[in-house]
Amino acid sequence: MENYQKGVDLDPSNAQCKQMLDQAEAQMMQRMMGGMGGMGGMPGMGGMGGGMPGMGGDGPFSAAALAKLKTNPKIAKYFEDPKFKNLFELCQQNPQMLMQVMQMDPRFMDVF
Repeated sequence: MENYQKGVDLDPSNAQCKQMLDQAEAQMMQRMMGGMGGMGGMPGMGGMGGGMPGMGGDGPFSAAALAKLKTNPKIAKYFEDPKFKNLFELCQQNPQMLMQVMQMDPRFMDVF
């Protein structure tokens, strides 16, 4: 997905890159939805599960996970944008919103 996004960034009129990016995002969403039986099974969502791999045991919105995210230069840059930061905080307060936010802001696909 990252490479297709770079392609779209370099050439916004490249229909093939856009199509492949959309397909990659759709596949990721399917994998996420398929492995969680709806939102209830996603680790860190609604108190079920033991956390997201690589994010710490308290889920993707824990302080440890946030600190780890901010060590990634690309992701850390996202947190400089007030819109992204507000959406992230909204998801922290209401994790069920994550899927909707991921569709609105493709940066969340990078994060999760």
